[in-house]
Amino acid sequence: MRVEDVEQSDLAKEVARIDQASMKILGVVEEDVVEIVGEKRTVAKVHVTRPEDEDKKIIRIDAFTRRNAGTTVGNSVFVSRAEVSDAKTVVLSFKGIHLAIDDFLVKFLKGALSGRPLMKENVIEVRVLANPVPFVVVDTEPIGPVRVINGTEVRVTDSS
Repeated sequence: MRVEDVEQSDLAKEVARIDQASMKILGVVEEDVVEIVGEKRTVAKVHVTRPEDEDKKIIRIDAFTRRNAGTTVGNSVFVSRAEVSDAKTVVLSFKGIHLAIDDFLVKFLKGALSGRPLMKENVIEVRVLANPVPFVVVDTEPIGPVRVINGTEVRVTDSS
């Protein structure tokens, strides 16, 4: 599929918008997770694209998702249905800002990431006090695509 940019409302949400015909071929429905492979791999939740994109074989993903997939607008990526596991553990790291790593931050991040698909080495954005803060997914258990659930242990490290 050819990569295109997303609308403002989809920024930093790990959302991939594709047409209904492509969804049918992939065997996915809204809110399923797809794996996107360029030079690297990432995952995103599927949503139906706008009607004017139907039958154009494009995937609309934001800059974080493009970077995580190792691609840019106009390039082609491989897209497939992803098998996503519930995360037992997710370890995140942040750079460039100072945040107090405490129970409140961990609880906030766990809530903000609930249900979002993640993979090790992906960069994700979370709004903390209305400011976008990039986090790197340092590790996950199990390995591979995961989603944060109520029972997931979330740990945060400061790599600055």
